[in-house]
Amino acid sequence: MKNIAYLLVLSTALTLSSCGSKKADTVEVPKGYQLVDLNPYGFSASIIIPDSVTIQGQLEIKQVAGVEIKRGKNFDIVINTAEGELADMTKKKSMINAEDPKKVKRWILDEPTAVIYEQQIADLKPETHIYCIMQIGNMKFAVMDNANGDEPYNEANAKMMMDAAKSMKAMDAPKKPNS
Repeated sequence: MKNIAYLLVLSTALTLSSCGSKKADTVEVPKGYQLVDLNPYGFSASIIIPDSVTIQGQLEIKQVAGVEIKRGKNFDIVINTAEGELADMTKKKSMINAEDPKKVKRWILDEPTAVIYEQQIADLKPETHIYCIMQIGNMKFAVMDNANGDEPYNEANAKMMMDAAKSMKAMDAPKKPNS
Protein backbone atom coordinates (compact mmCIF):
# COMPACT_ATOMS: atom_id res chain seq x y z
CA MET A 1 0.00 0.00 0.00
CA LYS A 2 2.87 2.35 0.83
CA ASN A 3 4.34 1.69 -2.63
CA ILE A 4 1.06 2.61 -4.34
CA ALA A 5 0.75 5.82 -2.30
CA TYR A 6 4.41 6.65 -3.03
CA LEU A 7 3.87 6.11 -6.80
CA LEU A 8 0.71 8.24 -6.72
CA VAL A 9 2.50 11.11 -4.95
CA LEU A 10 5.51 10.81 -7.29
CA SER A 11 3.39 10.77 -10.45
CA THR A 12 1.36 13.76 -9.23
CA ALA A 13 4.55 15.70 -8.44
CA LEU A 14 6.03 14.89 -11.84
CA THR A 15 2.83 15.87 -13.61
CA LEU A 16 2.61 19.18 -11.76
CA SER A 17 6.27 20.00 -12.33
CA SER A 18 6.00 19.31 -16.06
CA CYS A 19 2.89 21.47 -16.33
CA GLY A 20 4.34 24.23 -14.18
CA SER A 21 4.28 27.90 -15.01
CA LYS A 22 7.01 27.67 -17.64
CA LYS A 23 6.15 30.02 -20.46
CA ALA A 24 7.66 29.69 -23.89
CA ASP A 25 9.91 32.59 -24.76
CA THR A 26 7.85 34.91 -26.85
CA VAL A 27 9.08 37.87 -28.81
CA GLU A 28 6.91 40.95 -28.82
CA VAL A 29 6.79 42.44 -32.27
CA PRO A 30 5.81 46.12 -32.36
CA LYS A 31 3.20 47.34 -34.80
CA GLY A 32 4.82 48.12 -38.15
CA TYR A 33 7.39 45.34 -37.79
CA GLN A 34 7.64 41.62 -38.43
CA LEU A 35 9.64 38.73 -37.01
CA VAL A 36 11.99 36.91 -39.39
CA ASP A 37 13.16 33.40 -38.43
CA LEU A 38 16.79 32.94 -39.47
CA ASN A 39 16.82 29.15 -38.89
CA PRO A 40 16.25 28.34 -42.59
CA TYR A 41 19.48 30.25 -43.31
CA GLY A 42 21.60 28.40 -40.75
CA PHE A 43 21.36 30.80 -37.80
CA SER A 44 19.45 29.78 -34.65
CA ALA A 45 18.13 33.30 -34.24
CA SER A 46 15.36 35.69 -35.17
CA ILE A 47 15.34 39.38 -36.03
CA ILE A 48 12.61 42.03 -36.05
CA ILE A 49 12.50 44.14 -39.21
CA PRO A 50 10.17 46.83 -40.59
CA ASP A 51 7.09 45.50 -42.37
CA SER A 52 5.84 46.68 -45.77
CA VAL A 53 3.73 49.42 -44.17
CA THR A 54 6.73 50.96 -42.39
CA ILE A 55 9.04 50.64 -45.42
CA GLN A 56 7.52 50.25 -48.85
CA GLY A 57 8.84 47.33 -50.81
CA GLN A 58 8.86 43.58 -51.10
CA LEU A 59 10.79 41.58 -48.50
CA GLU A 60 13.81 39.85 -50.04
CA ILE A 61 15.91 37.37 -48.08
CA LYS A 62 18.79 35.61 -49.73
CA GLN A 63 21.74 33.59 -48.62
CA VAL A 64 24.98 35.23 -49.65
CA ALA A 65 28.20 35.03 -47.61
CA GLY A 66 25.70 35.35 -44.76
CA VAL A 67 22.05 36.34 -44.94
CA GLU A 68 20.90 39.50 -46.72
CA ILE A 69 17.56 40.96 -45.63
CA LYS A 70 16.24 43.74 -47.83
CA ARG A 71 13.02 45.72 -48.03
CA GLY A 72 12.74 48.49 -50.57
CA LYS A 73 15.57 50.98 -51.06
CA ASN A 74 15.94 52.02 -47.42
CA PHE A 75 16.53 48.76 -45.54
CA ASP A 76 19.27 46.32 -46.56
CA ILE A 77 21.38 44.45 -44.01
CA VAL A 78 23.77 41.50 -44.13
CA ILE A 79 24.22 39.14 -41.18
CA ASN A 80 27.36 36.99 -40.91
CA THR A 81 28.97 34.96 -38.19
CA ALA A 82 31.67 37.09 -36.58
CA GLU A 83 35.13 35.83 -35.82
CA GLY A 84 38.53 37.50 -35.66
CA GLU A 85 38.48 41.06 -37.01
CA LEU A 86 34.72 40.91 -37.62
CA ALA A 87 34.16 40.34 -33.89
CA ASP A 88 36.55 43.09 -32.73
CA MET A 89 34.86 46.52 -32.71
CA THR A 90 38.13 48.35 -32.00
CA LYS A 91 39.71 46.75 -35.07
CA LYS A 92 36.59 47.40 -37.17
CA LYS A 93 36.56 51.10 -36.21
CA SER A 94 40.23 51.34 -37.11
CA MET A 95 39.47 49.81 -40.52
CA ILE A 96 36.57 52.24 -41.06
CA ASN A 97 38.79 55.21 -40.18
CA ALA A 98 41.47 53.98 -42.59
CA GLU A 99 39.15 53.69 -45.62
CA ASP A 100 40.27 55.77 -48.55
CA PRO A 101 38.88 57.82 -50.26
CA LYS A 102 35.89 57.65 -47.88
CA LYS A 103 36.48 59.72 -44.77
CA VAL A 104 34.49 59.48 -41.55
CA LYS A 105 32.68 62.75 -41.03
CA ARG A 106 31.13 61.79 -37.69
CA TRP A 107 30.22 58.93 -35.38
CA ILE A 108 26.44 59.10 -34.87
CA LEU A 109 26.41 56.14 -32.45
CA ASP A 110 29.56 54.83 -30.80
CA GLU A 111 28.95 51.91 -28.42
CA PRO A 112 31.22 48.98 -27.50
CA THR A 113 29.37 46.63 -29.90
CA ALA A 114 27.58 48.99 -32.30
CA VAL A 115 28.40 51.99 -34.46
CA ILE A 116 26.54 54.23 -36.85
CA TYR A 117 28.84 56.48 -38.80
CA GLU A 118 28.71 58.95 -41.67
CA GLN A 119 31.31 58.84 -44.43
CA GLN A 120 31.86 61.06 -47.42
CA ILE A 121 34.02 61.08 -50.52
CA ALA A 122 35.09 64.65 -51.32
CA ASP A 123 32.01 66.64 -52.37
CA LEU A 124 29.71 63.64 -52.93
CA LYS A 125 26.61 63.02 -50.87
CA PRO A 126 27.38 61.62 -47.38
CA GLU A 127 26.62 57.95 -46.68
CA THR A 128 25.48 56.56 -43.34
CA HIS A 129 26.48 53.03 -42.34
CA ILE A 130 26.01 50.63 -39.43
CA TYR A 131 28.05 47.84 -37.91
CA CYS A 132 26.86 45.80 -34.94
CA ILE A 133 28.27 42.75 -33.16
CA MET A 134 25.58 40.62 -31.49
CA GLN A 135 26.42 37.83 -29.06
CA ILE A 136 23.76 35.10 -28.99
CA GLY A 137 24.70 32.19 -26.79
CA ASN A 138 28.27 31.31 -27.72
CA MET A 139 27.93 32.69 -31.26
CA LYS A 140 28.80 36.18 -32.43
CA PHE A 141 27.12 37.78 -35.42
CA ALA A 142 28.15 40.85 -37.41
CA VAL A 143 25.27 42.90 -38.79
CA MET A 144 26.04 45.63 -41.30
CA ASP A 145 24.23 47.68 -43.89
CA ASN A 146 24.60 46.47 -47.44
CA ALA A 147 26.01 49.50 -49.23
CA ASN A 148 24.60 48.50 -52.58
CA GLY A 149 25.47 51.57 -54.63
CA ASP A 150 21.89 52.86 -54.85
CA GLU A 151 20.85 56.00 -53.02
CA PRO A 152 22.98 56.26 -49.85
CA TYR A 153 21.25 55.56 -46.54
CA ASN A 154 20.41 58.48 -44.33
CA GLU A 155 20.56 58.60 -40.53
CA ALA A 156 16.93 57.51 -40.10
CA ASN A 157 17.49 54.46 -42.34
CA ALA A 158 20.65 53.57 -40.41
CA LYS A 159 18.90 53.83 -37.05
CA MET A 160 16.12 51.53 -38.29
CA MET A 161 18.68 48.98 -39.47
CA MET A 162 20.54 49.25 -36.14
CA ASP A 163 17.29 48.68 -34.21
CA ALA A 164 16.77 45.53 -36.27
CA ALA A 165 20.35 44.37 -35.61
CA LYS A 166 19.93 44.84 -31.87
CA SER A 167 16.65 42.89 -31.93
CA MET A 168 18.40 39.61 -32.80
CA LYS A 169 17.52 36.88 -30.30
CA ALA A 170 18.17 33.17 -30.00
CA MET A 171 15.46 31.08 -31.62
CA ASP A 172 15.44 27.31 -31.64
CA ALA A 173 14.83 25.55 -34.91
CA PRO A 174 11.25 24.29 -35.25
CA LYS A 175 10.87 20.76 -34.02
CA LYS A 176 10.11 18.20 -36.70
CA PRO A 177 6.89 16.25 -36.17
CA ASN A 178 7.31 12.59 -35.26
CA SER A 179 6.76 10.39 -38.27
